[in-house]
Amino acid sequence: MTIPNSTFSDSAVENVSAEPSRKISLTLGLTYDTTAEGMDKGLEILRQIVAENDQLEENVSSGFTGFGDFSMNITFIYYIKEGADILDSQTEVNMEILKRFATVGLEFAFPTQTLYTIPRNGASVPAGNA
Repeated sequence: MTIPNSTFSDSAVENVSAEPSRKISLTLGLTYDTTAEGMDKGLEILRQIVAENDQLEENVSSGFTGFGDFSMNITFIYYIKEGADILDSQTEVNMEILKRFATVGLEFAFPTQTLYTIPRNGASVPAGNA
């Protein structure tokens, strides 16, 4: 790719190597049988993970952000400090999420679908029970 000097000199240049931290944004989908208390517990766990990790900035945002097709969604945004290993930090956070959510019985959702068949008598029953 060639960029003319006039375009380069007249435009703003962002120096990514000078970024003070790395923003990580996750969407975590929990199953629909998760209670309101379970959602609160999940949000608290996410805040604890950030507070206990010295590779992360204290600035964290998390919230119950929606009802998806297959899951109730939590958005989790955190920042990895400048100089910290990005991949190692993300792995550590993700592993802590898996461990702690499992410990309190919070399950991640996956795409599911219920199919109904209509038998000849006209009654609707789930496909697995036909």
